[in-house]
Amino acid sequence: MTQDQQSSGSGAARWASSAWAVAGLLLLIGFAGAIAGPKFGAIQQREARAEVPRNLDAIRLAELAYYEEAGSFVAVPRTPTEMPASGPADWPENTVFDTIDWRPHEATSGVYWVVVTDEGANFEVHGLIDADGDGVPAHYVANRAERAWMLSANNIY
Repeated sequence: MTQDQQSSGSGAARWASSAWAVAGLLLLIGFAGAIAGPKFGAIQQREARAEVPRNLDAIRLAELAYYEEAGSFVAVPRTPTEMPASGPADWPENTVFDTIDWRPHEATSGVYWVVVTDEGANFEVHGLIDADGDGVPAHYVANRAERAWMLSANNIY
């Protein structure tokens, strides 16, 4: 066997070995993507969902501040009336939330309202968000004594 024949034979073997290595690498990347893709989506949905407890805690503080000044809590209807369909939307102008001097700092994906309870001695702030668009919203609530907590299951976005 000549030198050229030996090197071409080993080149074909190296090529076949490299092809298998590339195929294995592509398979590994595919598996990683299949595992990481849904987890990445869940991370984004959790981040979007986090808007609601932040806003509920801010609304709660605004209600408490208003109570210190006016001696009463303010009931607020569902605002906005419909959940934004395609991501965050600008907050509507002239809402009852203006009475307690609250509006979100940025566009929102959630819906918020306040119910005055216990003959005016307490309140509940509610917030809904459907971060994954499946029609099942996550529901949070806060009240005079407690910061926001989640009423729905943790896997609801």
